[in-house]
Amino acid sequence: MAVALAGIIALANYLITNLKAIGAVVEAMSGGQVSLPVAIGCFALVILIYELLGGLRSVAWSDVLQGIMLLLGCLLIFGFTIARLNGNHQASLAEQLFAARPDFWVPPAWDANLRWVSTIAIVAFGAAMYPHAIQRIYAAKSEAVLQRSLKLMVFLPLLTTLLMVALGILGNLTHPGLDRAASEGVVFLILGDVLGANFSGQLVAVLFLAAVLAAIMSSADSALLSIASSITQDLVRPLTNMTDQADLTYVGKLFSTGIMLLCVLLAIALPQSIWELIEIKTELLAQTAPAIIGGLSARRWRGGTVLAGFLAGTGLALFLLLGSHIGAELIVARPWGIHAGLWGLFLNVSTIALLQTIPRRTSVENN
Repeated sequence: MAVALAGIIALANYLITNLKAIGAVVEAMSGGQVSLPVAIGCFALVILIYELLGGLRSVAWSDVLQGIMLLLGCLLIFGFTIARLNGNHQASLAEQLFAARPDFWVPPAWDANLRWVSTIAIVAFGAAMYPHAIQRIYAAKSEAVLQRSLKLMVFLPLLTTLLMVALGILGNLTHPGLDRAASEGVVFLILGDVLGANFSGQLVAVLFLAAVLAAIMSSADSALLSIASSITQDLVRPLTNMTDQADLTYVGKLFSTGIMLLCVLLAIALPQSIWELIEIKTELLAQTAPAIIGGLSARRWRGGTVLAGFLAGTGLALFLLLGSHIGAELIVARPWGIHAGLWGLFLNVSTIALLQTIPRRTSVENN
């Protein structure tokens, strides 16, 4: 139940980040004609309707279609940008980047490398524990279908993410001189260039925008569905002994509606950036890794020791995160550049390892 509760909180965080992303995209592409709160509210309503009506099957099929749109959109906008840059300059893209941003080619300092390693590690442990990704196992028709889908999942997210990172780098050529805040919207600036090019560019831009919104909706509906199922199956059913599936489904839909409303309000009100919220989510989810991985592979681990490790790691991570956010001067979220979640994970595993060395008392000793 503790792990399920951590997953629910992390998924709510995930839903908030996706709603904030939807609002930012629509507000930017409409030139401010559609405000962030209006965009978040409208898309949240659409997501809630088809999630309530269709359940896991509708979300799984919508994910397939939205994923195809995302891949096509990323490929088209990336190809359009490459062709435009190559057509306007004689030098290669690498030569243009070297001339525009020579600092890109300078090896990072030790502290920067440590931050990157820490980020990679916390995302690796946290993303592997995504409840909505694990839940996709139950959408597969057969084991063979599941194996094929997992093989595709190995590289497809890498491909789409790599294209978006490359677009961000190329933005230094298409829109040089942006500061840190403005650079976060460089993809929208590139999209504006494509829109103003010609009719084919407008089609590419529209498809890409639809792909981005589809991808965000795909993640949001998955999170909402997993929250509802985890609440009903992991908390409500064992606590109330409710067994009727129709009743559980009804309770899940009520929770879905309430949580979506709460997440909409938080997405509008919270000042944190999308990346800050993502980091908080992965740092919390990383604490569930020993329990889940140990539950699958370490048969000798005892439930009490795993729970103690989880509570210790989560407590340390939250202490560092909350202490830094409320402005405590002596508390930093990343001691020596390492994420709070990794410090928590180290304490988590260390606590389990230490407690596992204590022999289990026999029933005679207990008596």
